[in-house]
Amino acid sequence: MAIGYLKYNPQASTHGKFVQSTITSLKLGKRSLADVLGFMVQMIDGDTADAANYTVLKDALGAPDNATAKGIFDELNSLNLKLTTDASVVEVHAALEQAFNKLAI
Repeated sequence: MAIGYLKYNPQASTHGKFVQSTITSLKLGKRSLADVLGFMVQMIDGDTADAANYTVLKDALGAPDNATAKGIFDELNSLNLKLTTDASVVEVHAALEQAFNKLAI
């Protein structure tokens, strides 16, 4: 990309404020996802592939069982991997919608 920064005044209009708000929300969401995974991985007692290791995370999340806690971690971890790589990935939109649908209250 030739232009490194696109200058605008977010305070000049409702539209500018909306652009700024949207970008801020996206940045916060990406950072929050990394933070959530950071605390979750600390609550997994061993190999992340084994649901038996998710008791502490299950209790912290209020999940009904270890398999559900593992499913939550796996869903968020998969989404994070798609959002944080510079490699070519497919179905990012589908991954976002799947996480929204599976984890929305």
